Amino acid sequence: MTRTRVLQVLLGLGQMAAHASVIYVIFQFQTWGLAAALLMYFMMTSLGVSVTAHRFLTHRSFQLPRAFEILGSVFFTLSMQGSTIAWVAMHREHHRYSDHPRDPHCPRENWLATHFLSMFYEPKIKYSVQLVRDPFHAFIHRHYWTLNLAYAVALFLLMGWAGVVYLHLFPAFLCWHAIGVAKTMAHMTGYRNFATGDNSRNIPVLGYLTFGEAWHNNHHAHPLSYSFSHRFHEVDISALLIRFGAKFLGFTLPERVPNAPK
Repeated sequence: MTRTRVLQVLLGLGQMAAHASVIYVIFQFQTWGLAAALLMYFMMTSLGVSVTAHRFLTHRSFQLPRAFEILGSVFFTLSMQGSTIAWVAMHREHHRYSDHPRDPHCPRENWLATHFLSMFYEPKIKYSVQLVRDPFHAFIHRHYWTLNLAYAVALFLLMGWAGVVYLHLFPAFLCWHAIGVAKTMAHMTGYRNFATGDNSRNIPVLGYLTFGEAWHNNHHAHPLSYSFSHRFHEVDISALLIRFGAKFLGFTLPERVPNAPK
């Protein structure tokens, strides 16, 4: 069994623990915990998945200072979506074979299986070779579960199970479903601004809840654009965060992306 396959199997087990955290939240609900979980959900989903793993590492649609690349990759790692190397490889494969049998996210035949069992899919690392050669991302890939376990243990020692659930497992559960639905349902339902060669669509409510990720048809039409917004109501929080970073934090935006959404 390859290291990547082992990591994906462990990812499935980790997500089972994240899903089980819902039981704790129901029976041990705490207002501060929900607020903390929603904040971590934002950091994991927007900064971790959307800004860092998706728009920067996968598509290189803007330039991110190394310090913020590391910070975003840490939040991404804690979201238990897989290592940066594995996630980027899978998403690039999705774009290459979108809505075809070789698409790892294709939901047409069995949405439920795609949504849940994609956590066990073994990514083809050839799609993220440049990250394999990066010492930082290679370290995350090798020690992915050690990092997550160390974070969980630290939270337990400081705050008990409440800390583990509200600052790690429950926001990871929310992130998994938000990003997962954005990758699957957005190829099944919603509206289209562009006639792409796949079935990608935009889902308004989910577009807001995923901080821009579910403006999926816009993204598939212009994958090199850091912004997924095209119409005035398509608010893209992650793009606004990138623009803020370009103004104050040293992010670098491209001078021009041909035919990009506004």
